[in-house]
Amino acid sequence: PDGSSSGRKNFAQGLSDFAVSEIPYTGDTSDPQDTLKPNFKYAMLPVVAGGTAFMYNLPIGGKRYEELKLSQAALAKIFSGQVTRWNDPIIKKSNPTAALPDQRITVVVRSDGSGATAQFTLWMLREFPRDYAALCAKTGCNPRSATSYFPYQGLSNFTAQSQSNGVTTYTANTPYTINYDEYSYPLGVDFPVAQIQNAAGFYTIPTDNAV
Repeated sequence: PDGSSSGRKNFAQGLSDFAVSEIPYTGDTSDPQDTLKPNFKYAMLPVVAGGTAFMYNLPIGGKRYEELKLSQAALAKIFSGQVTRWNDPIIKKSNPTAALPDQRITVVVRSDGSGATAQFTLWMLREFPRDYAALCAKTGCNPRSATSYFPYQGLSNFTAQSQSNGVTTYTANTPYTINYDEYSYPLGVDFPVAQIQNAAGFYTIPTDNAV
């Protein structure tokens, strides 16, 4: 239980017989930081699917707000460090009746190599390349490649926590935060996740049917 990137490395070194990861060794969804790859025959097979969720802790009027809606553009700008306040117009647009507070958004990311990070940065790279390039310009990441290590260095409103449980616990205990991870983690602590606007204009969460 040491993270996706460590798991792939251990497997490639022959230290593990099985490794579970969202990231293959080859193809456009591979991680360029995987410099060590297996020199033996191996097979990959799908075992489970999970949706990426955006758990948040947003108090409004002394109560936990549970109806947060975000456009995909807002999501990309929050996680690229361009939107830093909860009452930013791009968030207000999707939540017109909510008294969004003038509070700084604390973005909680994974400190360890993570398949969830790789999938999310791949989405940013493919769907919002300008926002991903803006993130890389601030942090020094490669704007042409996804990564399993979220680039947060130098972003004052970002904090990194170890593994999924660390990200989840920090967000649950800290107001005005938002994170990303697999949907089972916010479900496990009974916290809401942001409803993300899909291509058809509907706001959805990553239930099994939606995924």
